[in-house]
Amino acid sequence: MGRTKRKRSRRFPAESIVNNDQSIIKLQKWMVRNGWKNEQKLILKSFPGTGRGLSSNHTIQPNDVLITIPFELMITYGTLKDDLLGILSPGTKLTVHELLSLFLVYEFNKKETSPWKYYIDSLPLETPHLPWYNSTNELHALGKKMHDTFMNSFEKVRASVRRKVIDHIGFNENIYKWAYVMVNTRAVYVDPNLVGRGKCLLDEPCLALCPFLDMFNHHFSASTEATLKNEDGRLVYQLKTLSAFKKYSQIFISYGSHNNIKLLMEYGFFIPKNIYDVIKFTFSEVLAVIDMDLSQAKYRYICDHLFTDDLYVSLDGLSYNLRAVLFVGLCGDERNFNSVIFSDTYPEQFISKLPKFINILLDYKSNIFQDQYNELKCTKAKESELVEQFLLYRITFLSDIKNKFVVDICR
Repeated sequence: MGRTKRKRSRRFPAESIVNNDQSIIKLQKWMVRNGWKNEQKLILKSFPGTGRGLSSNHTIQPNDVLITIPFELMITYGTLKDDLLGILSPGTKLTVHELLSLFLVYEFNKKETSPWKYYIDSLPLETPHLPWYNSTNELHALGKKMHDTFMNSFEKVRASVRRKVIDHIGFNENIYKWAYVMVNTRAVYVDPNLVGRGKCLLDEPCLALCPFLDMFNHHFSASTEATLKNEDGRLVYQLKTLSAFKKYSQIFISYGSHNNIKLLMEYGFFIPKNIYDVIKFTFSEVLAVIDMDLSQAKYRYICDHLFTDDLYVSLDGLSYNLRAVLFVGLCGDERNFNSVIFSDTYPEQFISKLPKFINILLDYKSNIFQDQYNELKCTKAKESELVEQFLLYRITFLSDIKNKFVVDICR
């Protein structure tokens, strides 16, 4: 008797950890009841390194549509304006980010009675830790700016909500921070002309929260294209991938061409070997580290031509401005600055000096990163673990730049 041929399993590999979170299952059922179709059979899984992410049991090809969301399932300014008008003081003007954040607080307070209950329940209860709460020296200026922006937003929104409503909806700094971060890390861009404007809006209504779509994780190698289109008489938000993904692998989308500092500060993660990563320097750092013959005329030339910003080194070499600053500072003939810099025809004498000075700059940064890492390690604070990992990565990344480009970084 011949052996019975076994059917090939269509399940995900056994080693995969499939997420059976009831809040996600209920979210999907609610979306299906409201017209959503999971055409790519997307499933939520746990992946090493990134945590929760989306995958499919079949190969995704370039130009495939990843997901199509009915527009009425998205939280836009048009969704929230009627609900919030009653709790805002007359004459209030808030940004769409602030209004979406306030809406999340408002709906969270409703608990079981909110029409957005299943989406609210799918969001993490804890606020993701972002380093602008507790940043190192390298991140301090940006972190302080982001923290100040948040606190100004909180104070403005609190002052805009009617006093009798504040306690009723449980509005405080912690709940607003949770909502503010949810919007900052999950909102997608929409065409403001399709949403409509209102008298309480300070800017364009170009942000929206999109259930389930916000489960996709970012990768710099991914490329996606989002459109709002009419499909069978219904407005939908459609996300198409320009990249291919093998079945069972994580499907990534692009949040934009972000370097790791941007990702860390705004989203709470970083990606090793990010092609958009750079080692930045301020103009004052370059002047302090490199012994340059910088006369008043040269200093004025650098400032007048706006070469003081975008000073960095990456795996691709020096930035245009850093190369120009070093040329002005290290070479003496001021008559040739324009012709050399703007034609990118640097003399061999200058090129031969560059590895030495780039080495000095990179060593300077390496020492700073190492000191910051040692300082954080001594605190043993759990909330510093992510920044510690980031600093270790930065030290390695800087070493990679030196190994690859210090000899021929300007060729």
